[in-house]
Amino acid sequence: MIQIKKAAVIGGGAMGGSIAHLLSSAGIECFIKDIEQKFIDKALQQSQEIYDKLVKKLTNDRFLIRTYYYAVLPNQADDPERYRKQQRFLDALSKKNYFTVSLGRLEKRPNGGLVEKGVDVSLATDMLELAFTNIYDTAILISGDGDFAHAVEIVQRLGKHVENVSTRGGFSNHLQCVCDVTRILDAAYLSDCWR
Repeated sequence: MIQIKKAAVIGGGAMGGSIAHLLSSAGIECFIKDIEQKFIDKALQQSQEIYDKLVKKLTNDRFLIRTYYYAVLPNQADDPERYRKQQRFLDALSKKNYFTVSLGRLEKRPNGGLVEKGVDVSLATDMLELAFTNIYDTAILISGDGDFAHAVEIVQRLGKHVENVSTRGGFSNHLQCVCDVTRILDAAYLSDCWR
């Protein structure tokens, strides 16, 4: 099976924002291309509306304390345009109410490849710290990484609940087994977010 890492949505029209949001939700880096900036802006606005609906659906009318978003910026020297676009996206996210962006870093490997560092550790540490300090009752972990399973178990021993949300192609059986609730982020789940 081919794993898609980047995608471009050609045309930010009626469905452009929805498609871009679905791709981004699946962890696929997404670019929107259109002949006019106003269509791109509309697609980005539509994506924000979908995000807000998704948060409402995931929290199920529970009180949302804060959203934490973990990411890395691409190497600015290698791809200044991609870096600029990603920085703009993260700046927009950080301006949302009750939203924290936490950045890791990219490190070059001897073979020339890049690897994300610090993202998973930051997420697990924050989830544990906020549980220990009794900030939340339920954590909604949007990830398919089974390495978080032990952190989830510790959080549960503190009397907290952890719900796991991941895409069908990116979930971990182990993580889903330890979480209290599991949801698959697919077209069926997102359908009412697109309206």
